[in-house]
Amino acid sequence: MSFDSIDLIIDGDNNQIQKTTTQSSLNEEYLNDFLIETNEHIESIEMNIHILEKDSNNAETIDSVFRDFHTIKGLAGFVSQGLVQKIAHQTETVLDKCRKKELVINNNIIQFILKSTDYIKNLCENLELSKDKDFNSNISTHLNQIENLQDNIINFHTEPQKKIPKKQTHKEESVYVRIPMRKIDALVDMVGELVINHSQFEQLAQVMLDTNDKLSTNLHRVSTLTKDIQNLSMSLRMVSLNSVFQRIYRIGKDTVSTLGKNAEFSLYGEETEIDRGVVEKLIDPLIHLMKNSIYHGIEDEAERIKKGKPIVGHVAIEAYSTKGNVYIVISDDGRGIDTQAVLKKAIKKDFASPSIDYSNEDILDFLFLPGFSTLDKADDISGRGVGLDVVKTQISKLGGKIEIKNSIGQGCSFIMKLPINMAIIKGTVVEVAGTQYIIPTLSINTIFNPQEEQWVSVKGVKNMIKLRENIIPLINIDEILGLKKFDKSKCVLVVLESGQKLKALPVTRIVENRDIVVKSLGVDFDNIAYAFGASILGNGRIAIIFDIENLFQKDE
Repeated sequence: MSFDSIDLIIDGDNNQIQKTTTQSSLNEEYLNDFLIETNEHIESIEMNIHILEKDSNNAETIDSVFRDFHTIKGLAGFVSQGLVQKIAHQTETVLDKCRKKELVINNNIIQFILKSTDYIKNLCENLELSKDKDFNSNISTHLNQIENLQDNIINFHTEPQKKIPKKQTHKEESVYVRIPMRKIDALVDMVGELVINHSQFEQLAQVMLDTNDKLSTNLHRVSTLTKDIQNLSMSLRMVSLNSVFQRIYRIGKDTVSTLGKNAEFSLYGEETEIDRGVVEKLIDPLIHLMKNSIYHGIEDEAERIKKGKPIVGHVAIEAYSTKGNVYIVISDDGRGIDTQAVLKKAIKKDFASPSIDYSNEDILDFLFLPGFSTLDKADDISGRGVGLDVVKTQISKLGGKIEIKNSIGQGCSFIMKLPINMAIIKGTVVEVAGTQYIIPTLSINTIFNPQEEQWVSVKGVKNMIKLRENIIPLINIDEILGLKKFDKSKCVLVVLESGQKLKALPVTRIVENRDIVVKSLGVDFDNIAYAFGASILGNGRIAIIFDIENLFQKDE
C-alpha cells in the first residue's frame, strides 16, 4: 500500500476516525475514574475491617463494607472489568449473609474479605493481569473458597431480637468535587510563582516606599492574602496517613502470622495529613521498620514469659504534626537493640575500631550504614541482608531525618521527622563567598560565631571546632564548591545535624529565614550532587538548596 492510498483512506473516513478518537478518550476517562474510585473504596474497606477485627458485630461497619463492594461491582460492570465485578459480587454476597446474620463474621471471613481487596487492588494496578492464567486460577480457587463459606450458615429459630434504634444525629452535609491531581499540582506551581514574584515586589517596595505609606499598608494586606492562598492550595495536596497505616497494619499482621509470633498492633493519629508526594515514598521505609520491629524486637512467647512480660507483644504506629513537621513513630515493647552485639558486628565488618570507646548513639548509628546487618543470612521477612541505610536514605531524600530511642530489654522506637509538604519548606538563606545558598532549617542544630579558643587545629589547619562538650568537624565547603580563597576561620558556623551526627558549615553570613518554594533542578544539573533543589529568591536570583545528607557524605 502506498502513502497516497493511506491518505485517501484517512480523508474518506475522517468522521469515523473522529468518532473513534472521541470514544477512546471517553473510555480512558471512565476507566481512570473507575480506578480512582475503586481505590478509594478499597481504602474504606481496609479501614472498616480494622474496626471489625475488634468488634465483629458492628452492624454499621458491616453495612459500610457491603456497600463498598456493591459499588465496586457496579463500577466494574460499567467499564467491562468482569474479573473485578465477579470478585466484588461474590464477596458482596457473603457480606449480605453477614448483614442478615446468616453468617457470623470471624477471622476466617475477614481474611477472605481482605484477600478479595488484594486481588482487586492488584487488578487496578495492572489490568493486564485479567489475562494471566495463573492469576485467574488463583482467583477461581479464592472464589470457590468463598462459596464454601455458606456451610457456616446459622439457622435462627430463636426469639427475634429487639431492634435498638440508632441515635439520630444531624450532620452537616459536605459537598465534594472530584478534581484531577494535575490541576491541583498546576495550581500549587502557579501559587509558588505568585509567592516568588510577590516576594520580589515586596523587597523592592520596602526600599522605595515609606513604611507609613498607604501603599505599603495595602501591600501588607496582599502579603497576608497571598500567604492564605498559598496555605489553601497546599492543603489541597494533603492526604491522610490512614491508607498507609492500614497497609502497614496488614503487613504487620501477615508478618506475625508467618513468624508464628504473638503480637497486637495499635494505630494512633492515622488522620494526620501530609503532602501527597511524600506518602507514596514513605511506604517502603515504614514496611521495613515494621518488619524490623517484629523480626528483631518482639520475642517469642517463651522468652516473654521468662522475662515476666505480657505474653502478647505490642507494636504501635503513631503520627502527629507540629510546627510544620510530621512525626511518625514505630515502637515495640520487645527486646530492644543489643548495642554490644551491634558493636561486635560493626568491628567484625571493619565499620568500627575496637580501640575506640563508642557512645550508645554512635553504636546505633552503625545500623544505618550500607551493608550493615546483625543477621548472617537474609530471608523473606528480614529483608535482603542490608541494614537500615535504605530507610535513612529515603527519609533524607524527603528532607527528613530518623532517630532511634532504645531501651535494652524493654523495647525500641524509630522516630521519623518529615516536612509536612515538599513544595514549600522552611529555609535559611546563607551567603558563601558572595553567592547565596539555602539550608533546610530542619537540619540546623545551632548557629554561632566561633571564638579563637574554640578552634581545634590538626596539622596546623583549623578544621574542627569545640562547642560545649563536642568536637565538631568542619565541612570543607571550599572544596565542594571549588572556592580558591575562603577563610573558614572568619566565618559564621552553621552546625548541621544528620543521622545523629554534627558537622559545622562555614558561611560568610546569615541572610534571612523564609518559606522556600522548592524547584526541581532537572536532568541537566544531576551532576550537582550537593543540591537538593533550587529556589528563586526575592532579588530574582536562583539559589541552590543544599542536600545536607550529601554534604555529610562528601566530606567523609
